[in-house]
Amino acid sequence: MILKPKSIALVVAVVVILIVGGVYVWQKFNNSIKVSHPAVVVGDKYILDKVGSNYNKLFEYQEGYCGLNPNSNQKECTLIYDFKGVDEDFDIQFSITENYEVTTQANYIKIPNCLSYPEKCTIIPKSKAIKIAQENKFEGDEKLWTVNFDWDAHYNTDAYVWQIFVTTGPGPCGKNGQNVGKVMIISAYSGKVLGIENTGGACY
Repeated sequence: MILKPKSIALVVAVVVILIVGGVYVWQKFNNSIKVSHPAVVVGDKYILDKVGSNYNKLFEYQEGYCGLNPNSNQKECTLIYDFKGVDEDFDIQFSITENYEVTTQANYIKIPNCLSYPEKCTIIPKSKAIKIAQENKFEGDEKLWTVNFDWDAHYNTDAYVWQIFVTTGPGPCGKNGQNVGKVMIISAYSGKVLGIENTGGACY
């Protein structure tokens, strides 16, 4: 069948509309989202339910993106918040489904339950953590210490920790592996030394 010029033009127009429309929807879904987006509203409430009146003091929405999760093949929005309770760059992030529910990965979100344990939202400064390490005679030259702020992944405190790392020597594989060292883990709200662990030593 031979299409007339008007028919060809109509087919081309429909194809263009479908392609452009599909691209528009996809781009719209992948664009960064503003604080007024429903997913952000859900994220704000999730944090608010955990930290209560500390929300505005401790957390600030930074950015969010929506798209197709390649693992679940579901549309979801990933939200990123800045934790303002410490003088360090520290972000948390979690995802909201297209039905506007916090995903199951929320069990791993780095937000303490400050409603039940308000003290967990009070963070000792880095300088205090370093002093605690000094008082506990943590090894190595303190000028070579590396201090990180992070979530407690080992001691089940459901809170933040300060980690103080020091390299103590070469690993078993020398240049073909990591150096070995120690890390002192300090509760970021109580100042208690939770433990000292070995680090490094992996071979490449």
